[in-house]
Amino acid sequence: MRTPDGGDGHTYQQYVVRVPGNGRPDRDAYARAIRARGVDCRVPVKTPVHRLPEFRRCVSLPETERAAEETLALPVDASLTRREMQRIVSVCNALGGPIMVGSAALFGV
Repeated sequence: MRTPDGGDGHTYQQYVVRVPGNGRPDRDAYARAIRARGVDCRVPVKTPVHRLPEFRRCVSLPETERAAEETLALPVDASLTRREMQRIVSVCNALGGPIMVGSAALFGV
């Protein structure tokens, strides 16, 4: 996996991908499917900050809310071997093709 320029010394712990579709039901179903195949994952943002009681305001941030409903964090920490990363990629891709990501780095392992 390649890190962004200037990423020297940074330790990545998760790789956040977007599971597009109709929101949480699609993302959550995808998460259940990859967990069933032994790949750990989690929802990185359960509630956007502007919806928390401490920060609630009358604002509309539809892209933020859509991102919160569609994102899923895959493991990508330093303890994973190249083989384990390739397995994660294979499991994800077997469930409907490549995940939409902002970078092709995950698929270049």
